[in-house]
Amino acid sequence: MNYYFAPMEGLTDSVYRRVHHTYFPGISAYYMPFLSPTMHRTLTQREKRELPRADSVPFRAVPQILTKISGDFIWAAEQCAQQGYDEVNLNLGCPSGTVTAKGKGSGMLRNPDGLDRFLDEIFHDSSLPISVKTRLGFASADEFPRLVEIFNRYPIKELTLHPRVRQAFYAGNVDMESFRYLLANTTLPVCYNGNLNNIAQISRIQSEFPQVGSVMIGRGLIGDPGMLTPGGTTLSALEGFMDSLLEEYCIAFGSVRNAMFRLKENWRHLLCLLITLTSWENSCVKPPTKRNTDRSFPKYCARFPCGRRCNRIGKTKKQGYRCIPASFYCMLDWRSACPNTMTL
Repeated sequence: MNYYFAPMEGLTDSVYRRVHHTYFPGISAYYMPFLSPTMHRTLTQREKRELPRADSVPFRAVPQILTKISGDFIWAAEQCAQQGYDEVNLNLGCPSGTVTAKGKGSGMLRNPDGLDRFLDEIFHDSSLPISVKTRLGFASADEFPRLVEIFNRYPIKELTLHPRVRQAFYAGNVDMESFRYLLANTTLPVCYNGNLNNIAQISRIQSEFPQVGSVMIGRGLIGDPGMLTPGGTTLSALEGFMDSLLEEYCIAFGSVRNAMFRLKENWRHLLCLLITLTSWENSCVKPPTKRNTDRSFPKYCARFPCGRRCNRIGKTKKQGYRCIPASFYCMLDWRSACPNTMTL
């Protein structure tokens, strides 16, 4: 079974991929957040940083391209080939309103005929094999049979399906009946993506669909970065991982403030994991009050108001004190870094 790390804009950048691989090996390939070529067909400095030489990192990475113009896709694929990559991935799944309004990402699924022409052109001229990440359709799963018919016409290296429509974003249950339909009606290699938050869920996919050779995991791995590593996510590894991320982002962004904002979304996912690890909760103590600003309290402790529903474990927890890795608070005043300021 291949285990892929899904591309997540603002989260799985080149720094994150490199540090994650150091602390939590076990990923078969990291799919990069999308490269979106423009009419000028030049890479920005940021895009150049995010597209290093393929042989400059000790793991396999796959660039993802987001565009609706075949010529731009072909140009971007050539840039990836020059950097030594052996595959590019077409993004047909991004549900963002700013993306779909331009007819990109899952917005391309609204026009199957246009998608067919686009695929014909890129598969004819691309210098690299192309894999595809898609959804069931834009507004309804009834759109999916037509899309499967189109996909079957092309030598797609691997077809990754997130079994939701664009309108669902990431809410509600995944449509496993549509996933079964795909397996029954294609000979393409298929990868499953969606709602994989623990090893048990991955094992169910493996046992129920033995013909599926790959799974792609996004939010689950952000929340549990050592899910696929022998021994799982240990406290020591997680602390080292988060400290290294903070240090790297401080260098990359030039300030602690910007680095902490970069990590904020990681915390949102990680907190859902931390509140389930009861062995970490025993030493939690109350943080300083406004009257008592003594900062000598244990570095792993901070107040976390977790009264809202936690999507990861499917339970509502009572408000309490939970353990947070030290790097969340180092170099900052505890009040400004308190999870109370986060949106869960």
